[in-house]
Amino acid sequence: MIRHAKKEDADSCIHLFDAISEDYSAYKNDSFYEELHQGIERREVFVSLDDDELEGFVMFDRSKKELTMLAVHPKHRNQGVATKLIYTVAGCFEPEDEISVIAHGDEEEMEELKGFYHSCGFEDDDDIISDDPTCQRMVYRV
Repeated sequence: MIRHAKKEDADSCIHLFDAISEDYSAYKNDSFYEELHQGIERREVFVSLDDDELEGFVMFDRSKKELTMLAVHPKHRNQGVATKLIYTVAGCFEPEDEISVIAHGDEEEMEELKGFYHSCGFEDDDDIISDDPTCQRMVYRV
């Protein structure tokens, strides 16, 4: 089940983030905690639950039309959780809107991330934000 995150979901999201934080080296823990709580208040965080167990969550910025965090517990990966979370966020926007995401990782991680986001309908953004090969902005047209 996917739904808007509630205040009581914050601890589970933080626990998941802490467990997989190696995957998010670009994120600083302090900024994540603050952004999570603000996102929950703004209704810009969705959680995916199996019974009461957190499978994953997505954070986004409605005003910037940007995914800011997508995290799925390793035991729930490759089961469509992340894809469903992305499509849930897309449902918050108008047709013709563009949602962006900035992927970060080493060469191998970037291949995997780009493959995943492309499979969800994202395309590489032609506007280069950085000549750094470990960073790629992609857009999804709703």
